[in-house]
Amino acid sequence: MIMFFPESPRWLISKERHEEAIAIMAKYHGDGDANAPIVQLQIREITDDFAATHNENPWWEFRELVNTKAARYRLYMVISMAFFGQWSGNNVVSYFMPAMVKQAGITDPNKQLLINAINPIFSMLAAMYGATLLDKLGRRKMLLGGLAGGLFSYVLLTAFTATAKPSNDLAYGTIVSIYLFGIFFAWGWTPLQTLYAVECLENRTRAKGSGLNFLFLNIAMVVNTYGISVGMEKIGWKLYLVYIGWIVVEMAIIFFFFVETAGKTLEELKEIFEAPNPKKASTQRVRVEMTESGKVVNVDPTV
Repeated sequence: MIMFFPESPRWLISKERHEEAIAIMAKYHGDGDANAPIVQLQIREITDDFAATHNENPWWEFRELVNTKAARYRLYMVISMAFFGQWSGNNVVSYFMPAMVKQAGITDPNKQLLINAINPIFSMLAAMYGATLLDKLGRRKMLLGGLAGGLFSYVLLTAFTATAKPSNDLAYGTIVSIYLFGIFFAWGWTPLQTLYAVECLENRTRAKGSGLNFLFLNIAMVVNTYGISVGMEKIGWKLYLVYIGWIVVEMAIIFFFFVETAGKTLEELKEIFEAPNPKKASTQRVRVEMTESGKVVNVDPTV
Protein backbone atom coordinates (compact mmCIF):
# COMPACT_ATOMS: atom_id res chain seq x y z
CA MET A 1 0.00 0.00 0.00
CA ILE A 2 2.88 2.38 0.77
CA MET A 3 3.87 2.26 -2.91
CA PHE A 4 0.67 4.16 -3.71
CA PHE A 5 1.16 6.88 -1.09
CA PRO A 6 1.94 10.37 -2.46
CA GLU A 7 5.29 11.94 -1.67
CA SER A 8 5.42 14.44 1.17
CA PRO A 9 5.04 18.04 -0.11
CA ARG A 10 7.80 19.02 2.30
CA TRP A 11 10.18 16.51 0.71
CA LEU A 12 9.17 17.57 -2.80
CA ILE A 13 9.91 21.22 -1.99
CA SER A 14 13.29 20.23 -0.57
CA LYS A 15 14.02 18.62 -3.96
CA GLU A 16 12.87 21.74 -5.87
CA ARG A 17 9.75 19.94 -7.18
CA HIS A 18 7.39 22.76 -6.26
CA GLU A 19 4.65 22.08 -8.81
CA GLU A 20 4.19 18.52 -7.57
CA ALA A 21 4.09 19.74 -3.99
CA ILE A 22 1.42 22.33 -4.81
CA ALA A 23 -0.64 19.71 -6.67
CA ILE A 24 -0.64 17.38 -3.65
CA MET A 25 -1.50 20.20 -1.24
CA ALA A 26 -4.31 21.31 -3.54
CA LYS A 27 -5.73 17.80 -3.73
CA TYR A 28 -5.80 17.17 0.01
CA HIS A 29 -6.14 20.68 1.49
CA GLY A 30 -7.63 22.89 -1.20
CA ASP A 31 -10.40 20.82 -2.84
CA GLY A 32 -8.32 20.68 -6.01
CA ASP A 33 -7.70 24.42 -6.17
CA ALA A 34 -3.98 25.20 -6.29
CA ASN A 35 -4.74 28.87 -5.61
CA ALA A 36 -6.76 28.21 -2.47
CA PRO A 37 -5.55 30.48 0.37
CA ILE A 38 -4.82 27.55 2.71
CA VAL A 39 -2.66 25.89 0.04
CA GLN A 40 -0.71 29.07 -0.67
CA LEU A 41 -0.27 29.72 3.05
CA GLN A 42 1.13 26.26 3.78
CA ILE A 43 3.44 26.30 0.75
CA ARG A 44 4.72 29.71 1.85
CA GLU A 45 5.28 28.47 5.43
CA ILE A 46 7.21 25.40 4.27
CA THR A 47 9.34 27.43 1.85
CA ASP A 48 10.14 30.07 4.48
CA ASP A 49 11.00 27.41 7.05
CA PHE A 50 13.41 25.70 4.66
CA ALA A 51 15.07 29.01 3.88
CA ALA A 52 15.53 29.77 7.59
CA THR A 53 16.67 26.35 8.81
CA HIS A 54 18.36 24.65 5.86
CA ASN A 55 21.86 23.61 6.88
CA GLU A 56 23.95 20.51 7.30
CA ASN A 57 22.42 17.93 9.65
CA PRO A 58 24.98 15.12 10.16
CA TRP A 59 23.61 11.85 11.56
CA TRP A 60 25.89 11.94 14.60
CA GLU A 61 24.87 15.47 15.70
CA PHE A 62 22.32 15.32 18.52
CA ARG A 63 22.86 18.75 20.09
CA GLU A 64 19.89 20.31 18.32
CA LEU A 65 17.62 18.02 20.35
CA VAL A 66 18.66 19.85 23.53
CA ASN A 67 20.24 23.18 22.52
CA THR A 68 17.11 25.33 23.05
CA LYS A 69 14.26 25.44 25.55
CA ALA A 70 11.80 24.49 22.81
CA ALA A 71 13.96 21.53 21.75
CA ARG A 72 14.20 20.27 25.32
CA TYR A 73 10.43 20.54 25.76
CA ARG A 74 9.97 18.46 22.60
CA LEU A 75 12.40 15.88 23.96
CA TYR A 76 10.52 15.73 27.27
CA MET A 77 7.38 14.80 25.32
CA VAL A 78 9.26 12.09 23.43
CA ILE A 79 10.77 10.54 26.58
CA SER A 80 7.50 10.79 28.49
CA MET A 81 5.63 8.92 25.77
CA ALA A 82 8.27 6.18 25.81
CA PHE A 83 7.92 5.56 29.54
CA PHE A 84 4.20 6.25 29.90
CA GLY A 85 3.46 3.90 27.02
CA GLN A 86 5.15 1.06 28.91
CA TRP A 87 4.55 1.91 32.56
CA SER A 88 0.78 2.47 32.58
CA GLY A 89 -0.03 -1.08 33.66
CA ASN A 90 -0.38 -2.42 30.13
CA ASN A 91 2.66 -4.67 30.34
CA VAL A 92 1.41 -6.26 33.54
CA VAL A 93 -1.64 -7.38 31.59
CA SER A 94 0.36 -8.33 28.48
CA TYR A 95 3.19 -10.28 30.13
CA PHE A 96 1.67 -11.58 33.34
CA MET A 97 -1.98 -12.18 32.53
CA PRO A 98 -1.78 -15.94 33.36
CA ALA A 99 -0.39 -15.07 36.80
CA MET A 100 -3.10 -12.43 37.29
CA VAL A 101 -5.82 -14.91 36.38
CA LYS A 102 -4.31 -17.49 38.71
CA GLN A 103 -4.19 -14.96 41.55
CA ALA A 104 -7.90 -14.36 40.98
CA GLY A 105 -8.60 -18.03 41.58
CA ILE A 106 -8.94 -19.41 38.04
CA THR A 107 -6.54 -22.34 37.91
CA ASP A 108 -7.92 -24.38 34.99
CA PRO A 109 -5.24 -24.17 32.22
CA ASN A 110 -7.86 -24.33 29.48
CA LYS A 111 -9.80 -21.40 30.91
CA GLN A 112 -6.57 -19.45 31.35
CA LEU A 113 -5.62 -20.08 27.73
CA LEU A 114 -9.05 -19.03 26.46
CA ILE A 115 -9.06 -15.84 28.53
CA ASN A 116 -5.55 -14.98 27.34
CA ALA A 117 -6.50 -15.58 23.69
CA ILE A 118 -9.61 -13.39 23.72
CA ASN A 119 -7.98 -10.32 25.26
CA PRO A 120 -5.85 -9.20 22.26
CA ILE A 121 -8.87 -9.44 19.96
CA PHE A 122 -10.76 -6.86 22.02
CA SER A 123 -7.63 -4.68 22.20
CA MET A 124 -7.10 -4.81 18.44
CA LEU A 125 -10.69 -3.75 17.71
CA ALA A 126 -10.43 -0.91 20.25
CA ALA A 127 -7.16 0.31 18.71
CA MET A 128 -8.68 0.33 15.24
CA TYR A 129 -11.65 2.35 16.45
CA GLY A 130 -9.40 4.73 18.36
CA ALA A 131 -7.35 5.39 15.22
CA THR A 132 -10.49 6.70 13.48
CA LEU A 133 -11.00 9.31 16.25
CA LEU A 134 -7.50 10.79 16.47
CA ASP A 135 -8.21 13.96 14.52
CA LYS A 136 -11.77 14.32 15.76
CA LEU A 137 -10.98 14.16 19.49
CA GLY A 138 -7.36 15.31 19.46
CA ARG A 139 -4.28 13.76 21.04
CA ARG A 140 -4.71 15.02 24.60
CA LYS A 141 -8.29 13.79 24.95
CA MET A 142 -7.33 10.39 23.58
CA LEU A 143 -4.37 10.00 25.93
CA LEU A 144 -6.29 11.22 28.98
CA GLY A 145 -9.36 9.18 28.08
CA GLY A 146 -7.31 6.01 27.69
CA LEU A 147 -5.66 6.54 31.07
CA ALA A 148 -8.94 7.45 32.79
CA GLY A 149 -10.44 4.20 31.54
CA GLY A 150 -7.30 2.33 32.55
CA LEU A 151 -7.45 3.86 36.05
CA PHE A 152 -11.07 2.81 36.45
CA SER A 153 -10.20 -0.71 35.27
CA TYR A 154 -7.28 -1.00 37.70
CA VAL A 155 -9.47 0.07 40.62
CA LEU A 156 -11.92 -2.68 39.69
CA LEU A 157 -9.08 -5.14 39.13
CA THR A 158 -7.62 -4.43 42.57
CA ALA A 159 -10.98 -4.74 44.32
CA PHE A 160 -11.98 -7.97 42.60
CA THR A 161 -8.56 -9.63 42.95
CA ALA A 162 -8.32 -8.74 46.66
CA THR A 163 -11.72 -10.22 47.46
CA ALA A 164 -11.99 -13.08 44.96
CA LYS A 165 -12.44 -16.57 46.39
CA PRO A 166 -13.46 -19.87 44.81
CA SER A 167 -16.78 -19.59 46.63
CA ASN A 168 -17.89 -16.12 45.44
CA ASP A 169 -17.13 -16.13 41.69
CA LEU A 170 -15.59 -12.65 41.89
CA ALA A 171 -12.70 -13.96 39.81
CA TYR A 172 -14.81 -13.28 36.73
CA GLY A 173 -14.91 -9.63 37.76
CA THR A 174 -11.13 -9.73 37.55
CA ILE A 175 -11.35 -11.00 33.98
CA VAL A 176 -13.80 -8.26 33.00
CA SER A 177 -11.46 -5.67 34.55
CA ILE A 178 -8.51 -6.98 32.55
CA TYR A 179 -10.51 -6.85 29.33
CA LEU A 180 -11.72 -3.33 30.11
CA PHE A 181 -8.19 -2.13 30.70
CA GLY A 182 -7.01 -3.61 27.41
CA ILE A 183 -9.88 -1.94 25.54
CA PHE A 184 -9.38 1.50 27.12
CA PHE A 185 -5.60 1.51 26.77
CA ALA A 186 -5.63 0.22 23.19
CA TRP A 187 -8.29 2.78 22.25
CA GLY A 188 -6.42 5.79 23.62
CA TRP A 189 -2.74 4.85 23.47
CA THR A 190 -1.98 2.23 20.83
CA PRO A 191 -2.64 4.60 17.87
CA LEU A 192 -0.48 7.30 19.51
CA GLN A 193 2.48 5.39 20.95
CA THR A 194 4.76 6.33 18.06
CA LEU A 195 2.69 8.99 16.30
CA TYR A 196 2.61 11.55 19.11
CA ALA A 197 6.36 11.42 19.75
CA VAL A 198 7.09 11.95 16.04
CA GLU A 199 4.60 14.83 15.81
CA CYS A 200 6.36 16.61 18.67
CA LEU A 201 9.65 16.65 16.78
CA GLU A 202 10.83 19.03 14.07
CA ASN A 203 11.14 17.61 10.58
CA ARG A 204 14.96 17.73 10.65
CA THR A 205 15.21 15.96 14.05
CA ARG A 206 12.55 13.30 13.62
CA ALA A 207 14.89 10.44 12.75
CA LYS A 208 17.20 11.10 15.70
CA GLY A 209 14.34 11.84 18.07
CA SER A 210 12.53 8.66 17.05
CA GLY A 211 15.72 6.72 17.70
CA LEU A 212 15.88 8.13 21.23
CA ASN A 213 12.18 7.36 21.67
CA PHE A 214 12.80 3.69 20.94
CA LEU A 215 15.90 3.67 23.13
CA PHE A 216 13.96 4.88 26.17
CA LEU A 217 11.03 2.63 25.26
CA ASN A 218 13.31 -0.40 25.41
CA ILE A 219 14.78 0.78 28.72
CA ALA A 220 11.25 0.95 30.09
CA MET A 221 10.53 -2.55 28.76
CA VAL A 222 13.66 -3.97 30.42
CA VAL A 223 12.55 -2.52 33.76
CA ASN A 224 9.11 -4.04 33.20
CA THR A 225 10.50 -7.46 32.35
CA TYR A 226 12.59 -7.73 35.50
CA GLY A 227 10.63 -5.50 37.87
CA ILE A 228 7.04 -6.65 37.45
CA SER A 229 7.87 -10.30 38.10
CA VAL A 230 9.53 -9.37 41.39
CA GLY A 231 6.58 -7.20 42.36
CA MET A 232 4.05 -9.92 41.53
CA GLU A 233 6.03 -12.40 43.62
CA LYS A 234 6.63 -10.12 46.62
CA ILE A 235 3.37 -8.19 47.02
CA GLY A 236 0.91 -9.89 44.67
CA TRP A 237 -2.22 -7.89 43.86
CA LYS A 238 -0.98 -4.93 45.92
CA LEU A 239 1.26 -4.14 42.94
CA TYR A 240 -1.90 -2.87 41.24
CA LEU A 241 -2.09 -0.08 43.84
CA VAL A 242 1.29 1.16 42.62
CA TYR A 243 -0.07 1.43 39.09
CA ILE A 244 -3.20 3.22 40.27
CA GLY A 245 -1.01 5.90 41.87
CA TRP A 246 1.30 6.11 38.87
CA ILE A 247 -1.56 6.46 36.36
CA VAL A 248 -2.84 9.43 38.37
CA VAL A 249 0.63 11.01 38.11
CA GLU A 250 0.70 10.39 34.35
CA MET A 251 -2.71 12.00 33.89
CA ALA A 252 -1.59 15.10 35.80
CA ILE A 253 1.57 15.45 33.69
CA ILE A 254 -0.35 15.03 30.45
CA PHE A 255 -3.05 17.50 31.50
CA PHE A 256 -0.64 20.25 32.54
CA PHE A 257 2.25 19.79 30.10
CA PHE A 258 1.40 17.78 26.97
CA VAL A 259 0.76 19.88 23.86
CA GLU A 260 -2.09 19.29 21.41
CA THR A 261 -0.63 18.37 18.00
CA ALA A 262 -3.77 17.38 16.09
CA GLY A 263 -4.42 19.41 12.95
CA LYS A 264 -1.30 21.54 13.31
CA THR A 265 1.47 22.00 10.77
CA LEU A 266 5.15 21.78 11.66
CA GLU A 267 5.36 25.56 11.39
CA GLU A 268 2.47 26.02 13.83
CA LEU A 269 4.05 23.55 16.24
CA LYS A 270 7.32 25.46 16.05
CA GLU A 271 5.54 28.57 17.33
CA ILE A 272 3.75 26.53 20.00
CA PHE A 273 6.92 24.98 21.42
CA GLU A 274 8.66 28.36 21.43
CA ALA A 275 5.80 29.91 23.42
CA PRO A 276 6.25 30.55 27.18
CA ASN A 277 3.58 27.92 27.90
CA PRO A 278 3.48 25.40 25.03
CA LYS A 279 0.51 23.46 26.43
CA LYS A 280 -1.60 26.60 26.73
CA ALA A 281 -0.53 27.81 23.29
CA SER A 282 -1.48 24.47 21.72
CA THR A 283 -5.01 24.48 23.14
CA GLN A 284 -5.74 28.14 22.39
CA ARG A 285 -7.99 28.90 19.45
CA VAL A 286 -6.60 31.31 16.87
CA ARG A 287 -8.42 33.24 14.14
CA VAL A 288 -6.24 33.85 11.07
CA GLU A 289 -7.07 36.37 8.33
CA MET A 290 -5.18 36.10 5.05
CA THR A 291 -5.29 37.27 1.47
CA GLU A 292 -6.14 35.05 -1.50
CA SER A 293 -2.43 34.62 -2.16
CA GLY A 294 -1.94 33.05 1.28
CA LYS A 295 -0.36 36.07 2.98
CA VAL A 296 -1.37 36.37 6.64
CA VAL A 297 -2.68 39.84 7.45
CA ASN A 298 -3.98 39.32 10.99
CA VAL A 299 -3.76 36.72 13.76
CA ASP A 300 -6.29 37.01 16.57
CA PRO A 301 -5.78 34.62 19.54
CA THR A 302 -9.03 33.69 21.26
CA VAL A 303 -9.70 31.51 24.29
